[in-house]
Amino acid sequence: FYPKIDSMGAASVFDLREGVFTDQLPLHADIMDMQAGQYLSLLLKANLDTLDKVYILSDHRKKLLKSLVTYYELHQTHGFELRSLHVLEEVLS
Repeated sequence: FYPKIDSMGAASVFDLREGVFTDQLPLHADIMDMQAGQYLSLLLKANLDTLDKVYILSDHRKKLLKSLVTYYELHQTHGFELRSLHVLEEVLS
């Protein structure tokens, strides 16, 4: 279920169901917003030497994390909701 990085190009939307970057909106609402998609693209292109150079603001990190949890739920949990993110948000806030 790893995102298809060969589709990154100039595409601006990440389709959470299909796991691809696309320049057209799919017929469903399971997508990352443009900003989160750009950060995901940066992270996927980074390696251990460049990962520390990727800076993401706190609010954007939270949106990206929520989108990644949704992606994981769609592909791995077979309809079960992951609660760990909600628990961490409660504990850390």
